[in-house]
Parts: sequence; C-alpha cells; structure tokens
Amino acid sequence: MLQAKDLAIRRAERMVIEGANIAIRPGAITAICGPNGAGKSSLLAGLAGLLRPVRGELSIDGKSLDGIAPRVRARTLGFLPQDAEAAWDVDVKTLVGLGRMPWRAVPGRPARAAAQEDRSAVGEAMSAMELGALADRPLSTLSGGERARAMMARVLAGKPRYILADEPFASLDIGHARDLARLLREQAGQGRGLAVVMHDLALAMNIADTVIVLDAGRIVADAPPEQALSAETIARVWRADVRWLGQAGARALSIGTGKNNPGNARGRESGASVREWVRQFCSWPVPSEVPADRAAARLMLPASGLRRANLSLSSPSSCHSGFRTRNLRQR
Repeated sequence: MLQAKDLAIRRAERMVIEGANIAIRPGAITAICGPNGAGKSSLLAGLAGLLRPVRGELSIDGKSLDGIAPRVRARTLGFLPQDAEAAWDVDVKTLVGLGRMPWRAVPGRPARAAAQEDRSAVGEAMSAMELGALADRPLSTLSGGERARAMMARVLAGKPRYILADEPFASLDIGHARDLARLLREQAGQGRGLAVVMHDLALAMNIADTVIVLDAGRIVADAPPEQALSAETIARVWRADVRWLGQAGARALSIGTGKNNPGNARGRESGASVREWVRQFCSWPVPSEVPADRAAARLMLPASGLRRANLSLSSPSSCHSGFRTRNLRQR
C-alpha cells in the first residue's frame, strides 16, 4: 500500500497540502478531485516523491519512500504529469520504450530474456493505447490527444505496481476516454493501485473505488464515490447546484438546470424524445433518467457533443460528460 501520513507540502512559500492522510490500495482506483487550485497535482507529485514534504511520512508497504533506491522506486511508481513533455522529438515507439529504463541492468536479469520482456511490454502498452499506426511518427507530428496516449503508454510499459496519473483524460476524445477508463479498471483488476486526478466528477463516480476531494489543500472527503461526491459535498466545495442521474456505475451529473435557463427555448418534450436527441451526439448508451428538456439533457454531453449540437460552452450552465462506463466497476 502507498501511504501518506500527515503530509504537508509547500510550494513558493505557500502551503499547498496540509495534513493529508491517504492510502492508495492495490487493486483499486482512487480518484483525486477538487476545484482549480485545490492542490491535486501537488498531492500527486508528493505521493510520487517528486516534491519533498515539509512534514509527514510517505511509505510503500510500510517502508519509507526515502529508504527505497531510486531505480527500485521508479519500477514501483509510474508517474504521468499533467503536461507531460519529451526532451527530444523521438518517435512514439522510442518514447514508449523509455518506460522500460528502470528495468535496465537489473541484477540477475539475463540480457536476452530482458530484451524480449522489454519488447513485449512496449508492444502491450502500445496496443492498449491503440498506437500501432503511430509507432514511427515523431512526437511533433501528433495531436494533443495522440501525444497524451503515447505518454500514458510509456507509463504502462514500465509495469509499475502503482500508477499516478494527473488528468490522463483531459485531451482524449470520448471514444479513447472510454477505452482508457476500461484500461484503468483492467489495471486495477491485475492488482495495481491507481491514483488519478480528474475534473470529470461523473467519470470519477463511475470508475473509482474511492474518491478523495481536496479543497484549499485539505482533504474534505475520502470515501466511496457515492459518499465523497454527494450533491451536498459538491455544493460546498464546487459551489454548484447539482443532481445525480442514473444508476450506480452509470451515473450522469446534471448541473445548474432550471426553467429560466436560456437553453430551454426549444420547449419541453417527452423524455423519450430528448433521449433520442442526446443519442445523436453520444457514443455511449444514454441513461433512462434523462431530463425531459434539452437544456438539462445538454449537460450530459461531452464538449465534443456540445460542439456538434451547436451549443455554446459559455452558457450559464456548466457541463460534465455524464460518461457512461457500462458498470466498469463491477467487471
């Protein structure tokens, strides 16, 4: 278990994390959520040992992180920063192969078997992130989403026991986001512990086993998603009026709806009619509890769907994806 006790982190003379007690358990996904500036990225970097705390303890299986050799720590913890960059414009296959660096020159590891294992791990990671067609492409020629997938594959290639990922869904289209959600559940099913920073609360609700909510550097919730992301907690931390739709494992978040919302100009329709309207722009099954007006239903669309529906992202209502994961937590 990756554990932090009374963790405090200061950056630029400002305390960004204060008194954090966290356990990242093998075989589970822990989502780290919170408003902008809450300290999510700082907490994740602290868990990876990349930011030295001013107070507190970090340990893996009861052993202090400071007492673990850097190469062993690199094999144990896979870290994906929010804005991952490569120092050189290498091709995708070379970048993914860098994830195997911590395994180089491991004592007692036969060279031929090691080379085969490295090739296999790189191939599996590239396949998992659907990068086969991009293997020989330089990073400079990739889109933001393609680069994000390549960076995630680099982490997967290292086969770490713990994966710490900062907003890995941020640049992905809905199809690849769905695939990554499924992949993360598979990684947890293989016994890995995952800590994932995410802004999409519906996604966190649907795929996480535990959700940590940060506000101003302090943990205000650390519980199963149904408890940590209650409407009351969201109202207090994000100052947003919300309600949850759908069933466990397939939840959608409705935000800031109301009869005075300008999006209601289309008038009210039957729930079935609105479900058909939503389905035009979504690639996942639409929950049965769709609000009976388009202004509310629009909140279940991702940004790409909103653009296709010719709806403005700058309207008074916010938007969360309402991303359905087909009960991935039960798989």
